[in-house]
Amino acid sequence: MMFSFLCATLLVLTSFSFLYLNRSAVFEFLMDTFYQSEDYSSYVKKLEKKLQNFDLTKENKKAINHILKENALNHAYVELYDQDGIYFTDKSPLSSNNLLLLYSFDDLDVLEAPLYYDYPIHFKNQAVYLYITSFPMIPFQIPYIILSLLISFSFYLIILQSFIRKRIQSIQNLQEDVFTLAIGDWNHEIKVSDKDEIGRLAQDLNQMRIAFLQTMDNEQQARVVNKELISSLSHDLRTPLTTLKGYLEIMNLKKDDIKFRDQYLQKCLDKVEEITYLSNKMFEYSLVFSTEYNSDLSNIPVQKCIDTLVDHIQYLREMDLHILYEPLQTSLSMDANFAIIQRILNNVFSNIQKYCDPWKDIVIQTMIEEDQLKMSFTNSINHHLDKVESNGIGLKNVKKMIKIHHGTFYQDETNDLFTIILTFPIHQ
Repeated sequence: MMFSFLCATLLVLTSFSFLYLNRSAVFEFLMDTFYQSEDYSSYVKKLEKKLQNFDLTKENKKAINHILKENALNHAYVELYDQDGIYFTDKSPLSSNNLLLLYSFDDLDVLEAPLYYDYPIHFKNQAVYLYITSFPMIPFQIPYIILSLLISFSFYLIILQSFIRKRIQSIQNLQEDVFTLAIGDWNHEIKVSDKDEIGRLAQDLNQMRIAFLQTMDNEQQARVVNKELISSLSHDLRTPLTTLKGYLEIMNLKKDDIKFRDQYLQKCLDKVEEITYLSNKMFEYSLVFSTEYNSDLSNIPVQKCIDTLVDHIQYLREMDLHILYEPLQTSLSMDANFAIIQRILNNVFSNIQKYCDPWKDIVIQTMIEEDQLKMSFTNSINHHLDKVESNGIGLKNVKKMIKIHHGTFYQDETNDLFTIILTFPIHQ
């Protein structure tokens, strides 16, 4: 835009300078083509009638000058010549004319192509010559300058109009493209033909369209995968539930057989564990891929969360895992959903139990730092597992639940040590 305006301004200045500097050629052409010589005979007779009673002497110079000024010609000046040269001259009316302010008096002969006339005139005691130097183009000076300005600015207006027309066309094309997107056709490509602000806007809209299509595609794939997963897990749940129902019916039929009942009771517990595992997986996937979740927070004691953590530590110790932990007692409170806090700790300790090296220490720390409850979990990674089945969904689940509490999640794996750090805002 600025480049177009700069070019238009330079064109205006160049065209005006060209027309102004070459005005003498234009005036000469006009004079050669259209101008007809003037006849000053009546003026000479009128002037001679007023001067015929004067002698051409120095004593009458003031009176003669007065008569010449009273009868001054427009765009011409008069000179009286006697045999000794110029005696009287009238230049003041012409040189003081406002039309000549743009020129010096010496430039008139060059610029305006003057015409010369001479007439005999009789005084009381002698005859002299009256010389008239006429500048017929002087009245056209200001009109010519105005016309030059109009012509020059017409170029500016033409360029400006062309620029505006092109911008309007670009805006209309962009408006049509946006309307096409608005009605749902996100595969419609926005054409980028300009490199100005409108072109950059079209390019940004095109990139937004591509990003939106990618997001829609990712969401569609996630929905398909999630639907398939839920369908698969639901089908998998149906099998152990059917088996569990069968075990319970058998136990009910043989409820008097204690040995048989104990045998099938263990089988029922195994199926319950399987169902619990599958239901947890369904919850984790639904939480990660869902956009809505119950995030109602209430004020609860921080110690309640720490006690839950201690319960998990006690369970790991009963599994013969060695835990290093310093108990923490506090009377502070926090805004949290306790059910989600339990789910977070279940995921973290489940991750520790599955992947930790059982022969090395597990370090767990809880502390209060800068209005935050900080929980740190560090364990050595067991590289001797026959098969490590992990899709990372558990940690994604934790990240989302931590975000609900406006806290932070950090994980790191360095030198065979896996660390998770959780923080929750608390009230002092």
